[in-house]
Amino acid sequence: MGTQVVEESVDLDADFLISDFAPTDMLLQRTGRLWRHKQTARPQGCRRELWVIKPETTEKGEFSCGNSEKIYEPYVLHRSYEIWQGIFSSGVLTLPQDIRGMIEQTYQERAESDPQMKDYKRRLDERREKMKSAANFAQAKGATVTQDDEGGPCTTRYITRGTVTCLVLGEFNIGEQETFIKLVDGTELRLETGDDSDGENIDMTRRERAEKAAAL
Repeated sequence: MGTQVVEESVDLDADFLISDFAPTDMLLQRTGRLWRHKQTARPQGCRRELWVIKPETTEKGEFSCGNSEKIYEPYVLHRSYEIWQGIFSSGVLTLPQDIRGMIEQTYQERAESDPQMKDYKRRLDERREKMKSAANFAQAKGATVTQDDEGGPCTTRYITRGTVTCLVLGEFNIGEQETFIKLVDGTELRLETGDDSDGENIDMTRRERAEKAAAL
């Protein structure tokens, strides 16, 4: 099992692939992990198959993509679904021949007559404009952007959800008097984990804080 990280340059080789529905280009990227290495031995009779969990369609023709809607724009998901319906019906996807046509049909500009699609497209266009404005400001001559609107560090991509900064540990050992921490870059840290019961208005001991940090 994996997240969208498998869409990137990850050397994974799957015998069989099941995916949630996603934009056309993302699904094609995931498909690239199916039988990635020709030299890998496959079970006799094994078929190269990609199973995509289709959106749930209502009687009105509306559909829900589940968790995918929390990640991708509804407009892009709808446009992608239009393309993939033919694949679902035929059960055949020919790569790399089908790639360019599928992506172009998904993202080519067009006017929308359906009210819902118009609203989805409007929201996508507004988001794009915000991204362009942010990029233009960052590239302006002499501009130095170090914080976002809320005072936090600037991110490398446009996001609207809150983020959490995590410290990745390579190794740790919590003792009664000392906690040993080794970061992934090899840096070693030793922190006291003695009892803080003498202090006033302290929410947790050093040991508890160390255990919480290690859990992250």
